[in-house]
Amino acid sequence: MTHEYNSQQFDEISLVQGDIILTEPDSVQNSMDGWYSGFSLKNGEIGVFPGNYTTKSTSEYKTWTLLK
Repeated sequence: MTHEYNSQQFDEISLVQGDIILTEPDSVQNSMDGWYSGFSLKNGEIGVFPGNYTTKSTSEYKTWTLLK
């Protein structure tokens, strides 16, 4: 993990170590600015988050994104 992210705007989600974020593949592939939309399993928030704080999971669920 590079560092945690505390949401700054109403449409953002916070990222904490060990969090699992569910994303839609289109959110990642179509992102022009490096921000993805997703759902945090840890805190239940839905919103956007900076993709450079995360890495794609190697699990069978290819839409899961894990915090570094």
